[in-house]
Amino acid sequence: MFKLGIITDEMSQNLEEALAFSSENGLDCYELRSAWEKGPFELDDEDFDIIAELTKKYGLPLVSISSPMYKCSISDIETRNAHIEGLKKLIEKSEMLEVRQIRCFDFLKEDNITQSDISKAFEEPLKLCSEAGITLLLEPEPSANSSTCKKTAETVRYINHPNFKALYEPGNMIYTPGGDIPYPDGYDCMKDIFCHIHIKDAVVEDGNVRGVAIGSGLVDYKGIFTQLINTGYSGAVVLEPHYKIGGTISAELMHNPKGSAFSENGFASCKECIDAVHEIINSIK
Repeated sequence: MFKLGIITDEMSQNLEEALAFSSENGLDCYELRSAWEKGPFELDDEDFDIIAELTKKYGLPLVSISSPMYKCSISDIETRNAHIEGLKKLIEKSEMLEVRQIRCFDFLKEDNITQSDISKAFEEPLKLCSEAGITLLLEPEPSANSSTCKKTAETVRYINHPNFKALYEPGNMIYTPGGDIPYPDGYDCMKDIFCHIHIKDAVVEDGNVRGVAIGSGLVDYKGIFTQLINTGYSGAVVLEPHYKIGGTISAELMHNPKGSAFSENGFASCKECIDAVHEIINSIK
């Protein structure tokens, strides 16, 4: 059976509050994106010590770090180098945090970028990850070159490195113009190369995409969970709702989720999504 977790800044910048809430609501693990108004590359030694202490206190493993690595222009060498330095820091702390997976992207979507260009940019990061036993997870992201499950799978297969895997994100396909049908099409594209999952849900109204509680949108989560159970998937399914009860999330925050502006009023929305996921899973068993 897969492990169920959540990205903690979907509800709070206070990591202890988020972990206490996760434990109280029957989650098995968590993923870190931003905490105390800092992204992963901005955290310092004291922050990492506190993360390790809280992880132990609440008994919830840290299964992945949602870094912003390579969510930039491929021609922005300064930011690329800064991201590699950030990756080095996360790798250095990975043993203490007992985390073996780090999320990444393959640059903002631009014309004339080739798979060879992307592959060359990943040579140093993958060398670092290989030496440390870390897996980089490539997420399909509407603004990135690999904007769909199909394109993500093509990039992962092209680079063909044991420390480079796909992250299955069915909900992002609703936000991506021309995206794959989340399930079964998106799943089938990457079923043999993903090892981690993020979940969100959405609807399209008058041409605009709006986040909704998981299970009430366009993604067939009963089909996905049934498939995962039947195939014996034992990795993590991590909630990333991007949904606020009675409100919306700005396009800017959707593109770069971080800080209190993103986390505000998140507990009730996350509680609704957690309950919905448990209900779907229980209906399958």
